[in-house]
Amino acid sequence: MVSLDMNEESEPLDTMRNNSNLSNKYLGLLLSPIRLSKTDLQPLVDKLARHVPTWKSKLLERSGRLVLINSTLTATPAYHMLSLDLPPWFFKCANKLIKGFFWSAAMEARKGQCIVAWDSVCSPKFLGGLGVKNLRLLNLALRIREIAPNFLRLVKPARLKDYVADALVDNAWAQAFRGTPSVQALVEYFSLWDTVLGFTIDEQVKDIVIWRQTPSGSYTAKSAYELFFVGRTVLAGARELWTDGAPLKQNINMWLVLRDRL
Repeated sequence: MVSLDMNEESEPLDTMRNNSNLSNKYLGLLLSPIRLSKTDLQPLVDKLARHVPTWKSKLLERSGRLVLINSTLTATPAYHMLSLDLPPWFFKCANKLIKGFFWSAAMEARKGQCIVAWDSVCSPKFLGGLGVKNLRLLNLALRIREIAPNFLRLVKPARLKDYVADALVDNAWAQAFRGTPSVQALVEYFSLWDTVLGFTIDEQVKDIVIWRQTPSGSYTAKSAYELFFVGRTVLAGARELWTDGAPLKQNINMWLVLRDRL
């Protein structure tokens, strides 16, 4: 007879937690039964840093650096962002490298060299930015396709069934709201009331989930990313600036003028 020590059952888990070499690669992606550590993701930061041409940076105009950022630097971690929920420290390191390269042609920008907030630089051009991708928001947009189905399965209405038809019976949807609504909420409430008024349901057709941000109703990361910027203040003259066909170098200088930074 072989005696068994019940404490041995916890040993594989303890070993797993203490072992930093459990992550493997599949099609270039890091896989691990536990959350990836900083050691696991550091090579991705180093890869991004290798794309920064330190000794050539001074030879590039700011417009040339912007092209390199959009074509290479922000695109480098995109493949990993499709599957990995990257931690905040990664975005901090990546933004530090990209920001330093753009403003000072170095690995890190010194205080006073960043004349426009990086969050503004990473806004879409028509809002007054330079169109540089916000990596954190891009990570969310790329992963929503994976997250959304699980989220829809978890979200259950408190008072209604999961069908539009049930919500429309005797305006049951209007009775599900609780609390004191704001003015904006009231405007949206009455707008929704007008929309569903007289709406009929075809019982032969099943309910489907569609993505309203695209004509086809299918989810795209591009439309989800743009959705993060809805409601932001538009910089006057920004849209016209990027449609005049002028050289990029001139547009960047005019962009700084619009922001009163030149």
